Amino acid sequence: MSVKYSVVERGKPGSPETPKKFYPSVQSSGRVITREVAEMAAIEFTKAPDPPAAPRAIDQ
Repeated sequence: MSVKYSVVERGKPGSPETPKKFYPSVQSSGRVITREVAEMAAIEFTKAPDPPAAPRAIDQ
């Protein structure tokens, strides 16, 4: 999932003479209610990982 952002130049409010710095600012694409966020997190974090490969028996 990509995140859209813009670059914003910001300075220190107490020291206007200091050089300004550039920061990312996230662009909103809509609203999501808390229940939707919880459901998305539950789906994403309850996925079972792939089981480890079974060790092979060594024939002697």
